[in-house]
Amino acid sequence: WPWWLPASQAVGTTAAIKVVDAGEPSVNNRAPAYPSGFTIKGSVTLTGPLGGGTPQQTFLNDGVATIPITGTVFGPIATVRLLYSTNGSTFPNPVEGCTTVAVSAGAYSCNWDPPDSAIGVNFKIRAEDAGNATVGDQSPNTFAIKGKVNFTDPISSSTGVTAGNNYTVKYDKVGGNTAIDTLGIGTF
Repeated sequence: WPWWLPASQAVGTTAAIKVVDAGEPSVNNRAPAYPSGFTIKGSVTLTGPLGGGTPQQTFLNDGVATIPITGTVFGPIATVRLLYSTNGSTFPNPVEGCTTVAVSAGAYSCNWDPPDSAIGVNFKIRAEDAGNATVGDQSPNTFAIKGKVNFTDPISSSTGVTAGNNYTVKYDKVGGNTAIDTLGIGTF
């Protein structure tokens, strides 16, 4: 017999089911016995970022672009807590600016501006019911966050550099520990 719980169903830890014969109300049974009961919980689903792909899903940490975090909930969940992982398995880091997000019409969203230190290839997001951390979902695959380098000198061929001379390469880095690894001539 299918039992459909509406989204407005109250959650709790002492729910029980009682079955009654419609023709003979004295024939009934309730399982399991109160107060142990069972738990009715809502659900939280993360719809983005999901990570994965070839090439790997990658976001830019340049101080301007944000990472959209989106999802849905079922049941009377009013607030979702967002956490992130830098190793793809544990979630000790609250998502700055989006630590708790209000649910509206069964959905939640936040645009995350990651800190400069958030650079790497093993990121995941976890979304969980702010009132019950056992109810949640996480990115099924890892995603990457990369920094950005803006060269300030030399920036064009009109600068005029001469072979055999030393030049200082000037740049501004945004996000993480970005550094120049290779200098050369041509297209990279």
